[in-house]
Amino acid sequence: MMARTIGCAVSIAGIILTSVAVITLLIVLFREHTLEKARKEAEAVEEARLAAEAFQQQQIVTLTLGNDVKLKMVKVEKGSFQMGSNDGNSYEKPVHKVTLTKDFWIGETEVTQSQYKTVMGKNPSSFKKGGNYPVECVSWYDAMAFCRKLTELERSAGRLPKGYEYTLPTEAQWEYAARGGKSKGYEYSGSDDLGEVGWSWDNSNGATHSVRQKKPNELGLYDMSGNVYEWCRDWYGV
Repeated sequence: MMARTIGCAVSIAGIILTSVAVITLLIVLFREHTLEKARKEAEAVEEARLAAEAFQQQQIVTLTLGNDVKLKMVKVEKGSFQMGSNDGNSYEKPVHKVTLTKDFWIGETEVTQSQYKTVMGKNPSSFKKGGNYPVECVSWYDAMAFCRKLTELERSAGRLPKGYEYTLPTEAQWEYAARGGKSKGYEYSGSDDLGEVGWSWDNSNGATHSVRQKKPNELGLYDMSGNVYEWCRDWYGV
């Protein structure tokens, strides 16, 4: 009876020790797993930071949309400018100082029909005279949908760093870019002569024209005056 009791005690003790060892092992593995997870998360954050930093250094961002269609975006450095006009419509008054605190990129040209069709799968334009003509007959919602789809495509392809997105410019961003950033004070975007930089009622024959046919402004942006109206993200914003 004593032998059986001692044997039972030994067996129970063995079970307890084994259980403690397993628990200890699980704790160690859990801690190591947690540390490994934290290390990978830290590496991912650092990789994202470096990718965003590298992206930020680019003066030109060229997107390959497919079918040999590209979309070129030009960097606009942050700065201050006098926004509005005292000689224009009431919503442009008064002239006031605006400061943009972050750099941004804006399309070198209006979005073309080939660019829009490659991303959205359709071309709603009335003037279907070629893929290099600006897309038109698009609503504000259509324009925003294009930006969202472009963002999704570039993110899924791993070409757009975390924290960045494609969207319409604010009115302030658009006007700052149209004025050439640190502007020389031209009446139009890139010149005092509208015919040099834009298509208007005087020279367009009532139709749109292919992009990049006129002189660009100081930032290398085309058709910021004339050709077609361009959507902004806000309405008469600062």
